[in-house]
Amino acid sequence: MQATIDSKNGSYSDDRDHQDGDDFLFEAIFESSPFGIALVSPDGQWLRCNQRLCDMLGYSCEELRTTTFQDITHPDDLLTDLTFLQETLGGQRNGYQIEKRYISKNGAVLWIQLTTSIVRYDDGRPRYFVSYVEDIQKRKEVDSRLESAIDEYRLQTERLAIATRSAAMGVWDWNVGADWIHWDDQMFDLYGMEPPERGRINFDIWKASVHPDDLDGVMRKLDEMTAGTASFDTVFRILNPKRGVRFIEVHAEAIHDLSGRLVRMIGVNLDITEQETWRREREATTESARRASMAKSDFLAMISHEIRTPLNGIIGYSKLLWDTELHDEQREFLSSIELSGKMLLAIVNDVLDYSKIEAGKLDLEQIAFPVRKSVRSAVEMVSIAAQRKNLSLNVRFGAHIPAEVIGDSTRLTQVLLNLLSNAVKFTSEGGVQVDVSRVSDSHKDRLKFVVADTGIGISALRIAELFQPFNQLDASTTRRFGGTGLGLAISHRLISLMGGRIYLESTEGVGTKATVEIPLLQVETPVCASGDGAGRKPSSIARSPTSSSRSRSEPKQGIATLPESARDIRILLVEDNSINQRLMRSILQRMGLQHIHLANDGSEAVNLCAEEIFDVILMDYQMPIMDGGEAARAIRRLESENPKRSRAHIVALTAAALPEDRTRSLDAGMNDHLTKPLQPHALHQILSSVGGKKRRS
Repeated sequence: MQATIDSKNGSYSDDRDHQDGDDFLFEAIFESSPFGIALVSPDGQWLRCNQRLCDMLGYSCEELRTTTFQDITHPDDLLTDLTFLQETLGGQRNGYQIEKRYISKNGAVLWIQLTTSIVRYDDGRPRYFVSYVEDIQKRKEVDSRLESAIDEYRLQTERLAIATRSAAMGVWDWNVGADWIHWDDQMFDLYGMEPPERGRINFDIWKASVHPDDLDGVMRKLDEMTAGTASFDTVFRILNPKRGVRFIEVHAEAIHDLSGRLVRMIGVNLDITEQETWRREREATTESARRASMAKSDFLAMISHEIRTPLNGIIGYSKLLWDTELHDEQREFLSSIELSGKMLLAIVNDVLDYSKIEAGKLDLEQIAFPVRKSVRSAVEMVSIAAQRKNLSLNVRFGAHIPAEVIGDSTRLTQVLLNLLSNAVKFTSEGGVQVDVSRVSDSHKDRLKFVVADTGIGISALRIAELFQPFNQLDASTTRRFGGTGLGLAISHRLISLMGGRIYLESTEGVGTKATVEIPLLQVETPVCASGDGAGRKPSSIARSPTSSSRSRSEPKQGIATLPESARDIRILLVEDNSINQRLMRSILQRMGLQHIHLANDGSEAVNLCAEEIFDVILMDYQMPIMDGGEAARAIRRLESENPKRSRAHIVALTAAALPEDRTRSLDAGMNDHLTKPLQPHALHQILSSVGGKKRRS
């Protein structure tokens, strides 16, 4: 075959008299080659190209013949290509091979390997180049990833070099396919092994050093890594022949090939035995502290129960004594006894509240309640004390206060009562002002309660101390004013649980302002347009110490009699304490009840219920032989066995005052839960309700 090239117009043709076998072989190789093949003129013009090259570049052969290789070569690679081309044209080389980038028709960059040789005329002049083009894009991507991984590894190695030496950290490199792991000297030291000559071990040697109890977990982590997880971070134990069991922390990165197969892992090992030992000791200490806190809470609950039981007698009999003939001095003595009992009860409640908060057992209600009523209730409770000291006591409501809000009315009243009690207690002249307002800003709507007094004041340096438990200004404060120093600590914890804050501002000798802010969770009800109702003036309470009104904080006289409809109900009193037996019988008789039966423990109560039917059962909880909960369940079983039998109204009457105690009573099948010391009006309300239902039935 004789080929000719017209270098003027860039055309290529074959001058041949006949087609022989060599011609067909050339055409077959040229067109079916897996590589791109082209004939290129000395000045770079594409003369002829096979289909494979056209497919690589996205051009047709006709389109390529209108361009030069310079036109589609990446600018960063063109100088190298032209340099080799000129050297070949100048006879310094017969051809060259380089890796370069073409820019395809759609603008994509394609890495290729170019192998070029020159064809010359008989006189040595260059005729054309024969170029072989191999697509190496995928190989370049793999090479780039490997190079990046190697570079990263080298960078990490440099960064870790100092750290590993100072932190006793071992570095390793696992070639998964070759099944060998390269360890640095620190790794061998961590595992208690002597390093081999090349610093390599196989996988099974490492596997044998892992603690048997941890091996399955470690292998699962490796399986996850094989499945495509990018990192390997875990802690496991090893068996170091020199130092025994050690805790090892591992951090590693995986390298996968294009098919997602794990080919390599590079990581570090760190001996954290000391830290792990410290962590376990800390957890043990924390658990011990938790158990101690629970034990303390249980102890305080038990003490509360044991104190409430005799207090029930003290306060209960005081109530009964008010109905007897008393002269003025006896009334004064009785008032002091009842007040002392209530003060002791308040201390017990404070200690129990703080214990519940500290143990995380105090749950807040989230129900709708009238906020004005809660504020007035707290103010009313201190009004008598304010009257006795000739102090003014005013409450003022700002604009746009909702009629009802969502929250825990009891706990909010408790906080306000504590602040008001302190204000009255530490103020000898002047008065106490309560302001309630609605605050709106970027922190959402809040309710703000301010209790300001004109009392002794507090040093600014001492304010923070007052929120610590059992803390007062000094010992003389306790002797002069009394108290446990728990009130503000409890208030602080309660307001924090509500998502609010409490803070004090004070000047010695001038007075103190206590502020409480809580999130406003509003019920969809109308609000008052201006203050405490349209046109209403701020209320003023206890302006005159001569007021004859009686507050709830003042001792109540006597036991109220039940309505006639409730006096014929049959009562079973289940109580093991003889003093409380006599007390409860007397209270019930004062209420007008005559059908009162007594059981000394739960077992007696069950036996009596098997023989007789009672309308109300007053059940103590902690009793010998059978406690109240077990007895209540047994009585409910008796009732379920006879559907025609009426169901008794069982009331827990116990010194157990925690929320979970109430839940326990209800879970046992009881209807109500009253705590000792008994408030007769609460029992009166229950008995009146039962009597009314019995009469209607």
